[in-house]
Amino acid sequence: MYSGQYGSFTLLLPVCFVIAILFMDLLEFYIHFIEWSFFTVLNVGQYLIGMCSRYKTYMTSVVMGNLQQACRGGVPGTFPLVRSYVAVRVPQGLVGLEDGVVEDQPFWPLVYYCLRCGDVAAALFCAKQAG
Repeated sequence: MYSGQYGSFTLLLPVCFVIAILFMDLLEFYIHFIEWSFFTVLNVGQYLIGMCSRYKTYMTSVVMGNLQQACRGGVPGTFPLVRSYVAVRVPQGLVGLEDGVVEDQPFWPLVYYCLRCGDVAAALFCAKQAG
């Protein structure tokens, strides 16, 4: 009577070990995946910060090349830089940009370029100025 129970136990024991080994491999894979995705997110974040900084540098060079048209006025900050860049690069009277005006510049390009520079506070400032 007991020999039958022990027989099934000896048959199931290797199966339990195989399942445990597979589970440990999956757990180890999951831990490595979590570590990889964490570092990937960090790398993407650093990449985005770098790209925003480079674009802001590019906008500064465009504005400095067209000081007469930009009318920057020497005020530091992202919003004056973006306003001057839009004054230089976005032609006046484009169709579809009649939604609002902030300091004589169309609203949506100002918000877009503020976000492109990575400055959410400047984009919110534009939105508050537009009403």
